[in-house]
Amino acid sequence: MQCMRPMDAVAPLERAAELAPSSPEIQANLGTALFEAGRTEQAEKAFGRALRLSPSYPEALMGMAAVHLRMNRPAEALKALSLIAGKEASLPEVAYNRALAMQKMGLLTDAEKALRAYAADHPTDAEALSALGVVMMQRGALANAKECFDRAIALRPDQARFYYNRAELEKRLTHFDKALVESGRAIVYAPDRAEAWVNRAELRVLTDDPKGGCADLDRACGLGLCERLEIYRDGGRCLSGFGSSR
Repeated sequence: MQCMRPMDAVAPLERAAELAPSSPEIQANLGTALFEAGRTEQAEKAFGRALRLSPSYPEALMGMAAVHLRMNRPAEALKALSLIAGKEASLPEVAYNRALAMQKMGLLTDAEKALRAYAADHPTDAEALSALGVVMMQRGALANAKECFDRAIALRPDQARFYYNRAELEKRLTHFDKALVESGRAIVYAPDRAEAWVNRAELRVLTDDPKGGCADLDRACGLGLCERLEIYRDGGRCLSGFGSSR
């Protein structure tokens, strides 16, 4: 896990869970490895097992909150975070996830306040800066949002979603050519993420490149996200196969 190889951590943690089935710590660690590996539903089950063994186990509650956030269940995330007691309740990751939950629930003023406080204490946390930028963008403070995204990318230039966020900002500013460049950067760092191809497809259409847009939608469909391609086909476009348009 410390070497950023969560997939390699899963098998030994599963074996450890077999050897010590009553350990909430092992189940929570397994949940974290599964979550970091993108196996969210399995992570939720592991965190659930940890909480059945120890209902107030902080790491499992934080992990479950992270699962709820990823699955767009912010109210449930806040409930899990509210159950964390003692010194763990003041941990920075608890405050950060609470702010993300508030943002997802539309409590933008509260989320901005919490994220600003967190970012002030953790100025090199790129994820927090990006999250603050998203809140600022939602509130219409686009210049401040851009500053946050620029700082996040300077700290972690390999994170695709940071470029996606900056692309969305440029799109709101109607700087479609700049947005197209940023969406392309997002694809470079996350070529297997179907949403990245859909985002660039829509920008290509906006910049008078429907053929390129159809090609990107085909790529997204090949990765399992076909809804937008089907909408275009229903509208009489992207009818003739890969990279085609009408």
